[in-house]
Amino acid sequence: MRNAPSGSPLAGMHLHALDELGQRSSALPSSRKAKELLETVARSLNQVPEDDERLPRLRHKLAFHLGKAGLHEAALDQLRRIGPWCGAAPWNKEGDPVAAFDLARGIAAKKAGTNPPPTSRG
Repeated sequence: MRNAPSGSPLAGMHLHALDELGQRSSALPSSRKAKELLETVARSLNQVPEDDERLPRLRHKLAFHLGKAGLHEAALDQLRRIGPWCGAAPWNKEGDPVAAFDLARGIAAKKAGTNPPPTSRG
């Protein structure tokens, strides 16, 4: 990630690695270093042009992993950037993707101490 060009979504590869790790093990990295790495991914993705077609899917994955890591303010920031749309992974892996997305947003908002973004649309 440190060598990725500015504005590149390359840091998103870490999110795909976390997804694969999550499929193989129920425990994801939770150390301080792991959380710092997620925050680095967030900063990197915030430099990607908004019209990059890969960005929305990466933001969904990032919001999910930030929330699981307890980084609720950062997760809420990503969820606000996503807006009300929740038809992407990881939410669509749940029985009710809209409910899973709304729950994650509500938890992030509550634990970050703010109001949640507007209601979702599937």
